[in-house]
Amino acid sequence: MADTARKIFLAGLRDAYAMEKQAKDMMANQAKRLEDYPQLQRRAKEHERETDEQIKRLERCLERLGDSPSTLKNLATRTAAAFQGALHGMVSDEVIKDTLTGFTFEHFEIAAYRQLITMADALGEREIADALKASLNEEQAMAKWIDEHMDQTVQEFVQRTKSAAKSKRSAA
Repeated sequence: MADTARKIFLAGLRDAYAMEKQAKDMMANQAKRLEDYPQLQRRAKEHERETDEQIKRLERCLERLGDSPSTLKNLATRTAAAFQGALHGMVSDEVIKDTLTGFTFEHFEIAAYRQLITMADALGEREIADALKASLNEEQAMAKWIDEHMDQTVQEFVQRTKSAAKSKRSAA
């Protein structure tokens, strides 16, 4: 039983590693295109740096357990992030979709870390649980930041859209 739980825990850590690689790619793609939203761009870049640390933590957790990240899962999730970034970059409401995606993804990460922490605790892996808690705290802070700035971002988007439409009408 404990062997099965440990295998599932290792698979969860590899999944979390792939998840964070995907998150990093998504944030990097988004941050490049957020020049009209400097506050959002700054926070995305900051969280990208936090994500780098989360990736390193997960690597250390896997190494501690004698394992390594899954190359196939890593490739698949990074491809999905690139595809999503390309799709979002082609739409006029990109910042709205990116905010929605970011909010959803942060909560997905929160749930994943909570489950992994519970498993680490149950398996007696205190050091790993502590590392995962640091990542959980960062994800919760980012989710809270997005939540607190969502209305402002949407309002800025609407204003920019109105201004652009007015400029087009004036030019015609």
